[in-house]
Amino acid sequence: MTLIACASVSGAPGVTTAALGLAAYWPLDLTPVLLEADPSGGDLHVLFGLPESPGTVSLAAASRRAAGPDLLWRHAQWLTPRLAVVPGPAGADQAAATGSLLAASSWAPVTAAARSGAMIVADCGRAGPGTPAAPLIQAADLLLIITGTTAEALAHLHARLDALRRLSPQLRLLLSGPRGPYPAAEISAALRAEVAGRLPHDPAGASRLRGRPVRRGRDTRWRTPERLPLMTATAGTAARVASLLVPGRPVPGRDPVPARPPRHPPPGAGPGTPAQPAASPAQPRGPAGGPRPGGGHQVRGHR
Repeated sequence: MTLIACASVSGAPGVTTAALGLAAYWPLDLTPVLLEADPSGGDLHVLFGLPESPGTVSLAAASRRAAGPDLLWRHAQWLTPRLAVVPGPAGADQAAATGSLLAASSWAPVTAAARSGAMIVADCGRAGPGTPAAPLIQAADLLLIITGTTAEALAHLHARLDALRRLSPQLRLLLSGPRGPYPAAEISAALRAEVAGRLPHDPAGASRLRGRPVRRGRDTRWRTPERLPLMTATAGTAARVASLLVPGRPVPGRDPVPARPPRHPPPGAGPGTPAQPAASPAQPRGPAGGPRPGGGHQVRGHR
């Protein structure tokens, strides 16, 4: 079972970007599934121009009539040939209602897929009291809390940390954004929580990862897409997280150059893999690693 829950406590530290990057750069030979479980609404529909269905709404409806590890896959869309997504509705009311319906069964379709061998990254949004994503966080192998490093962000996190530990003792911090006044080691010691990595402030890398046009700054003008700071940091974080969850996998000493994510197995060749994708490969608006509009896969952004 590999289920990673990504969440935040306050502000907008980039949970969706972190979850998307973690799934896209997962280093092991599994097909990652990115699940949007944010009760405030999902972003993938808008970012990549995906159809409204299939997704979590259709998954919640189908879960009333069926169960089993393949159900999640039947409500996924291929964002790239190496990454499946289960997008959530953009509206907060519908997203919260969908999450509550799935929470009533403790997100059974998701946990069943994870137990069958699927690798799932869940974007749980803000993990506030009463979030419908709580059963999903409880079932996760690892809870990654994405947080800024300002004094205000860390104070909010400190106030909520004990409640989050009760949901998931396997908790790690993922620092995000511009460097604040406190080094990672000091944050880890003060909060008694290990730091899994740091994702730098990199607008060009974030745009690339989120399927938007890249506007390069002076520091990134001459870098190839795979060597943008956010890309290399995300690949290193994914490798370190994999080493936590997979015994015997070495921890990298430094952020590696991103490797191309593994291809998904041929249809019907692996556990949890549908006979056919739930939808034809989506046509994102130029995302890293995704098909360009009009055909042809651009894979260089994920190397």
